[in-house]
Amino acid sequence: MLTEQPNNLESLKERFALWRASKLKGEKIPEFLWQMVLDLTSHYKWSVLIGTLGISSAQFKKKFPHLFLQDAVKEAKNVAPSKRASPFVEVPLPKSTAQPVIALEQPTMVIEYTTGIKISLFSIPPEQWLSLCQAWRNG
Repeated sequence: MLTEQPNNLESLKERFALWRASKLKGEKIPEFLWQMVLDLTSHYKWSVLIGTLGISSAQFKKKFPHLFLQDAVKEAKNVAPSKRASPFVEVPLPKSTAQPVIALEQPTMVIEYTTGIKISLFSIPPEQWLSLCQAWRNG
């Protein structure tokens, strides 16, 4: 078995060709070839590696999932702050004719529906409670 490191992508491509020529049907890519692929990930994009070596993206992602997490982090850092996803998550309430019970306990407002839904709001200045309650009921 050949185990010396290839010095570039072309020599690794030749190694893959030699292995494919002698492999048995259903045989998986040997670990030493995967290690050589991994060594080249710092020099080539993964899309170039899989295209040149004839590896599927599914095989590559399964073998090196950590590389895709790194790519996702890099992409997220390059997105302008105004384009990033908001941390706000909207939770729709079920349609109901039940009137909520609203309790004001400084500085917390608790809205509890007869359906069991309970919403607690914190840190809203007292002068905004009235407009919030009106908007909620008219919603």
